Amino acid sequence: MDYPLFRTSLVVLLAMFSCESRFSNYAIHNAVSESGEYQREAARYIDQNLEEYPENLDLAILKLKLLKEQGWPEESFVFLKNTLSLDSSHTTVLEMTADFHLSQRNLDPALNYAGLAEKNGAQSARFYQLKSRIYNEMGEYDRAIDYINKAILINRSDFKSYYDKGKIYLSFGDTISGLKFMRRGLSQFRNNHEVLYEVSDIYEKTGQYDEALNLIDEAISFAPDSEKLRIKKADILLGQNRTEEAKNVLLAAVNEDSTRVDSGIQLGKIHLEQFKYDSAIEIAQQILNVDSLFTEALLIKARAYDGKGFLISSLNNYNQILSIDSLHKEAVNESEKVKRKRAYLQKLKEEQEAIPTFDFFLQKQ
Repeated sequence: MDYPLFRTSLVVLLAMFSCESRFSNYAIHNAVSESGEYQREAARYIDQNLEEYPENLDLAILKLKLLKEQGWPEESFVFLKNTLSLDSSHTTVLEMTADFHLSQRNLDPALNYAGLAEKNGAQSARFYQLKSRIYNEMGEYDRAIDYINKAILINRSDFKSYYDKGKIYLSFGDTISGLKFMRRGLSQFRNNHEVLYEVSDIYEKTGQYDEALNLIDEAISFAPDSEKLRIKKADILLGQNRTEEAKNVLLAAVNEDSTRVDSGIQLGKIHLEQFKYDSAIEIAQQILNVDSLFTEALLIKARAYDGKGFLISSLNNYNQILSIDSLHKEAVNESEKVKRKRAYLQKLKEEQEAIPTFDFFLQKQ
């Protein structure tokens, strides 16, 4: 969202009501604050004034922008409907309604409202980006490319359009072109760790591990506490056969915060692959101390005990999983294998005990 534009719009709206004594400089300052309370204060201020001026379209549009920034929460649909009743031809309102329906994957309504906005004069780069995303979701890639190119022609310095264009190419399998445009668009998202993660993931999946690692390290610098980024870095290191480094990344994440169970699970799986069964059991138990019903940790323990040959302990853990989820596919299949293995070993033992002992005398030739 364009924060400077939003703040300017909000201050203008406040000036419209300057005759009201309650609109003090303090209120204005809080409403447009750069602090972490910015969204909350702006939303509170707009809601207060919508109660008094429910038919003010400018306030309603500001509210829509906040709702979009918040990811279209549950209240959005009703508010959009009410705003459309104020003005069903306003291009921004129609555009926002299309964006909402796209977020809900209601593609036909999204395209319909976008078409109405375009018919009424919408022609900004932002609008063409929206229409391109709709067509991309519909699988109409030619139209998606056409509209994103329109957005680029309007604003060649808006690198988000290049990023979106790259995602369209990825949608129909052109990884080379997709990465080229997404990489170009990264300059607009340099401090956005989610975007850096997304591009890093594509590099990893195409075997370009050095590029993937550079980007994920950059993402971690912006969000050092993100477990998701740590796990991705470990995945990339594993792809480079740097297993010990991957283990260290995951172990550091778990040691910093024992509730990072996903990192623990990933570490446990690596221990299993390396036949380090005691280490796998240890990390699985650490996870279970946080969440005793975590089936993935129980599965690691069951497999590790099986690998050690402790079949009863293995079955006990499989049974715990099945008591939580009786349809757990892996637990059902693997527990049956352990039961068959145990039954076969028992049979061998019984047969050995039943074999009589004879003295054999060989005649000299």
